[in-house]
Amino acid sequence: AQAAPSQAPKALEALVKVAGNADRFVRQVAARTLVALAKAAPSQASKALEALVKAAGDADRFVREVAASALGALVQAFPSQASKALAALVKAAEGDAHGRVRLVAARALGELAQAAPSQATLEALIKAAGADRNDKYDSARFAAARALGKLAKASPSLAPKTLETLLKAAGDDYSAVRKAAARALGELAKAALSLAPKALEVLLKAAGDADSDVREAAALALGALAQ
Repeated sequence: AQAAPSQAPKALEALVKVAGNADRFVRQVAARTLVALAKAAPSQASKALEALVKAAGDADRFVREVAASALGALVQAFPSQASKALAALVKAAEGDAHGRVRLVAARALGELAQAAPSQATLEALIKAAGADRNDKYDSARFAAARALGKLAKASPSLAPKTLETLLKAAGDDYSAVRKAAARALGELAKAALSLAPKALEVLLKAAGDADSDVREAAALALGALAQ
């Protein structure tokens, strides 16, 4: 049950301490719960964020994964905290040793891009989208490409700077990345009409992709452009 509003600040303060518990399972639960308590006690959101940033560097990869996801959720609820969460998410998306953590962090960057689009977030996503193509965890590139489309939609002024990266993603070896790029290019074209001709050219090519999911994503993007 959610703590009563009057008790939420005290509960959050206690949970921040629990987030440093020696038991990794306790730390996981604490990271999951911090966002809900921050919503119940908005004045304490910065404390929750500090605890989650610390958890994002935890020795346990499951704690890092939960923390990255929670940071994305926290920023959605409190966009003013975006700049403080960015460094931790960038570090996780670019350099975490575990692919699942990189994926979740890239997704969280997408949430950050929607809630508080910025040049810094754009640069982080571009770098994540261009990660090592030999990395078997292509899902991080997929999430980054998808997030670039969301950023273009949220901040049309930044849309032109995503084009080159999305064009590269559209030719990625992995179909999931090409699919994400097709969806993102559709959003990009609607956000910045001057880029529509180039996006249209790539989407028409994607409509003939060997993978059916990519073809479907391209067709949906083309349909959305026609509306």
